[in-house]
Amino acid sequence: MAHYEIRIQSPDGKRALTWDVDRTDDISALSSALEVCQQQKMEIWDGQRQIASISLSGTPRLTL
Repeated sequence: MAHYEIRIQSPDGKRALTWDVDRTDDISALSSALEVCQQQKMEIWDGQRQIASISLSGTPRLTL
């Protein structure tokens, strides 16, 4: 299991909510974030490594 942090941003770009999840890999963490993404901007982090940013449209943009 890996520890991930999912960050939801408000429309003005400030961090609105952060929560921690334990998942087996990056794709599982991304899937968890997509389940709750409803027109927010969010980022998924593995420590200091950003693995994805999801835009307001809900379209994932992976950062590898």
